[in-house]
Amino acid sequence: MGPGEFDKLDTPDNVNSSDSDIKPTNITPGPDSLGLVKLRAQCESANDYPKNIAEQGYARYQINLKYGRLQEQSTRLFCSEDRASVVFHEFSKDARGLEPSRIRRDPWCRYLFISAPSSQDELNITYEMLTLCCTYLQIMPEFLDLLMTFGKNSRPQHFHQSSFRHRTRLSDNSFKKSSRGLAVPDLGWSGRDLQLCYNLKSVEHSSQGDWPWSIRDCVVDHSFDVEFVRIIWVIVKGDSLVQDRIQSATTDPNTAEMSSFQTPGEAFASTLMTHLLLIEWASENWDHYCVFVEAKYYAITGGILSNNIDLQPHIVKEPITGIIPKPEQTGTGVSARSVASVIARARTRLFQSQIRTSNWEKRATNLPNHGLEAGLEQPMPLVLNETVRAEYNSRGDKEFTFGDLQELQYIYDKINEALLVLELDVNGLYELLQYYETILSLTKFPQDIARDCEEEFQSFCSQIKSHANHLHNCKLTFRTLAENVSNTIKLLHGIINFQTVQSSKLLASYSSASNINMESMAMEMNDIARKTKTETVSMKVITLVILAFLPATFSSVSHIKRARVSI
Repeated sequence: MGPGEFDKLDTPDNVNSSDSDIKPTNITPGPDSLGLVKLRAQCESANDYPKNIAEQGYARYQINLKYGRLQEQSTRLFCSEDRASVVFHEFSKDARGLEPSRIRRDPWCRYLFISAPSSQDELNITYEMLTLCCTYLQIMPEFLDLLMTFGKNSRPQHFHQSSFRHRTRLSDNSFKKSSRGLAVPDLGWSGRDLQLCYNLKSVEHSSQGDWPWSIRDCVVDHSFDVEFVRIIWVIVKGDSLVQDRIQSATTDPNTAEMSSFQTPGEAFASTLMTHLLLIEWASENWDHYCVFVEAKYYAITGGILSNNIDLQPHIVKEPITGIIPKPEQTGTGVSARSVASVIARARTRLFQSQIRTSNWEKRATNLPNHGLEAGLEQPMPLVLNETVRAEYNSRGDKEFTFGDLQELQYIYDKINEALLVLELDVNGLYELLQYYETILSLTKFPQDIARDCEEEFQSFCSQIKSHANHLHNCKLTFRTLAENVSNTIKLLHGIINFQTVQSSKLLASYSSASNINMESMAMEMNDIARKTKTETVSMKVITLVILAFLPATFSSVSHIKRARVSI
């Protein structure tokens, strides 16, 4: 839809159809056509919304800021033209229920529903369609701030965004532009209207696996002409749930008040009922969601908190599954050359070895005696084929793991999310109630409307307070559950910390004993090495003595043998 096609919105074929079915209809200006000319000019520059409808009461920098944000987010918010489809539901003097309007004037009531394939997908509307609709329907610029909660996202955007904005323009003075809207008598616009926009959040079923609930948003823009019966509703939601409920309520004889617009009082009462329908949606599932969250909490902690926690760990030895390399075996044979070299070195170092041996024996007498005497068994080698760890005995049906803490933290975050949404919704309900109480007390508000719908307004106030109290009670329940989850997380953290300290102490004690054992083994091996060295030196000495006296002995024996032979 491009500029210059604003008059398509007033045609019969536009109702309950997509933008591609809209057919233009010429509007013949009447004697009071100044407002219509201005509206036409605004619609021709619809792509500049909200700058094209800005009047007194809005600073230029505010409008430019909103326009810039809309341009930046347009690729995320809006779909292509082939996917675009918006739905209009209209009520006029010549039609009852969801039937097309056959007259040129605006209908009594017009619903515009904007949806999306999912809550985190693009809206089923193009940028051009939205700006043209907002221009023709004179939507408040603040509506764009709430619209940013929708669009294509990997996660919810502007989740904390909640607002209630309103503009009350009841002045009879047409020169006060800030207190009077655009007057187009040809279309049935008096310029004296109530405008408000707000958003409500609720929890709905979703297909998110183990967590089948999701927070959903609904943005509402509403205007009510107090002089002519003209009501505008723009409802943006990720699915068609609210649309289906409004369609059902406006065709149900039990709720015929929602489709009754014969008098301004009846029209005003119908707007109050539409507000209540939206409020009912916002408060209907919180009880079920609370039960679900509580069940998730007890499913994790029920088998843990009822167990007797083991506070004394024990050592568990486990074999090493990896392959431990073994030392290579070497041959024990000794060559003749090596023996000769040893003997040669022994001859030259005999005296030095005797001196070192004497000094070593003096130092060895100062070492502690570890009971290693000659003939005792060699100490056992250090075992390298097993690992040790500290373990606690499980004393219940469910063993406590760190993964339980992660799940509890996830539940705690979901509870805080629910608390935030409930707080925002309660504040929004009271703001809506306070706004209407203030409006009906104004002297400029038509007293015939206030008088005709006095009973409906009292019922409206009572039901809003009832829903607000219900949401407040749900908030108290979630707050108590949040305290329980927080205390459980602290308790389990304390148990984990205590068990970690106890395990560290046990492993440190085991490590200390192992170090003492290794120190004892090292000193015993030192004694063995010392005695082995002493014995080696002694053997060298004996060998050298034998080598020294063997030639003389051999010579003596030879002489003796010769003497015996000569005798």
